[in-house]
Amino acid sequence: MTTDINNTDISRRRLLQIAGWGSFFVTLGILLGGAVRFLFPRVLFESPSTFKAGFPHEFNVTGAADKNGVFQVYEEWKDEHSAWLVREKNRIYAVHVKCTHKDSAG
Repeated sequence: MTTDINNTDISRRRLLQIAGWGSFFVTLGILLGGAVRFLFPRVLFESPSTFKAGFPHEFNVTGAADKNGVFQVYEEWKDEHSAWLVREKNRIYAVHVKCTHKDSAG
């Protein structure tokens, strides 16, 4: 029996075997990729969006209010939490601080 190295005839059975095993390994690779992707959670490692600023009695009303009724704006949390706390006569509220300039670094 002699083998001709230049003989490139492929039978129908051999072609279907190659296609079957190829699709099997492609499917196996996709499943393996999905299983590996499942092991890595999609989470963002960011600082928490809430913080403790203190108790209401720590924000005393001193002096006179301005024309809008604001007694004081506390900027102690501006750098770390991007928030201002505003003290009015009957309430305290927070304002989110965000720079929207195009050339701003932060």
